[in-house]
Amino acid sequence: MEYILEGSGEEPVVFIHGSIIGDANAPLLKQQILADSYRLISYHRRGFAGSESYKADFAPTISRQASECQALMDYLQVPSAHLVGHSQGGVIALQFALDYSASVRTLSLLEPALVGFIPEAKAIQQKFVPIIQAYERGDKTGSIDQMLQIIGGREYRNTTERVLPNFFDQAVADADSLFKIDMPAMRSWSIRREDLRRIDVPILSILGSDSQPMFRDTCRVVRQWFPKSEVLVVQNANHWLQLTNPTDVAWGLVNFFRKHSIKNF
Repeated sequence: MEYILEGSGEEPVVFIHGSIIGDANAPLLKQQILADSYRLISYHRRGFAGSESYKADFAPTISRQASECQALMDYLQVPSAHLVGHSQGGVIALQFALDYSASVRTLSLLEPALVGFIPEAKAIQQKFVPIIQAYERGDKTGSIDQMLQIIGGREYRNTTERVLPNFFDQAVADADSLFKIDMPAMRSWSIRREDLRRIDVPILSILGSDSQPMFRDTCRVVRQWFPKSEVLVVQNANHWLQLTNPTDVAWGLVNFFRKHSIKNF
């Protein structure tokens, strides 16, 4: 797996990106407030950007993807870290907290992809049917464009390209990973109430003020699951919080990490 190390602090922070934009966390690594205080570890999940993909006949589960994050931490000799997961990366982070609880200091969930757990799940899933059909017809560019419009609004390129100029081309190149890895993994993933009780770390739920209603609903799910979790609403940000307002996301993370610093225990 391809990984990036930034920062000069002692406490490690591991970032897990979501689907589609593999470099979505890149703007956070450039935030001085994070880089000055923490050891920042970001990586491309398998199948995204420069990381090796899976064999064609292998369908990785969310648990498998969590294990790959743990393998990277073992390789880098990181015994525990603040874990930050965005979108599908947030789901992987939740599974990681279940499977490797000793490796998690805190859990920050940036609009985790818990769409299947909200009342409007079936209606929302219907919106993705023509997108999947476009991909199956071989129209990767059109399918990615439609997906990003649903998630980030029709003007998503105006804001995102200023931060990541080549993000769209990379997203199209990674389309197979979205449709053949991430979507099947999400369909097969489940979590039970008794599982949730095993997650006993400080949790921060981050929501963009301009995000689509489905993501506001998924953040309410996090609050229901974890009543003691902290909530941060980032102004002038949509689902791509790290791209639309990385500065406020970085400050929110730092304030949360400081409150639950390893040094305080």
